Amino acid sequence: MKRLTLTRSTLAGLLVAAGTALGLAAPAGPALADVTTHAAAPTYTGVVTSATGLTQRVAPSTHVPRSGTAIRRGAVLVLDCQLNGTVVDRNQRWYKIHGRNAWVSARYVRNVGAAPLGCTAGDWAYEVKVGTNIRQGPSTLDRAIGSLARGTELNTRWITRTGQAVDGNRTWVAVATASGNRGWISVTNLRLVG
Repeated sequence: MKRLTLTRSTLAGLLVAAGTALGLAAPAGPALADVTTHAAAPTYTGVVTSATGLTQRVAPSTHVPRSGTAIRRGAVLVLDCQLNGTVVDRNQRWYKIHGRNAWVSARYVRNVGAAPLGCTAGDWAYEVKVGTNIRQGPSTLDRAIGSLARGTELNTRWITRTGQAVDGNRTWVAVATASGNRGWISVTNLRLVG
């Protein structure tokens, strides 16, 4: 059996041709160049150290629903990125598990090599509609670590839609305070400005 090998540029050309044949808009030159020249994202791994198993959550907080079953001690996890959330035994870092809508407390994960980088998914600008607390995790049950006054503008690179529901809305925005603390604000207290 013959093996077919495609280069990135050949694959990109085939995708553009297929899209054109289907009547889809082909990407502009720079966008295509970006798709074909990015290196693969680094892989981060960690080993579960909790003797009783590690609980997965739908967001980086102990106050949100579980996601799946507990992960056994010694299991190797592939990790996407990290964010701050509910403090667990003096550790505020949480890891997003690759390929799942699941987060685990870093307190019970031993990194194999480097720790994952901070999570980013976009760039959004907001203005605070009403004075609001910044919470450790995406839940009003998480401890307040700061506050922002009405009219304050902020930017974020991560949003979760699986936090605690506030007025029926589960969306929370990751923010950093002027002093460098990182936390969460319910989107119900914010207005999108850009």
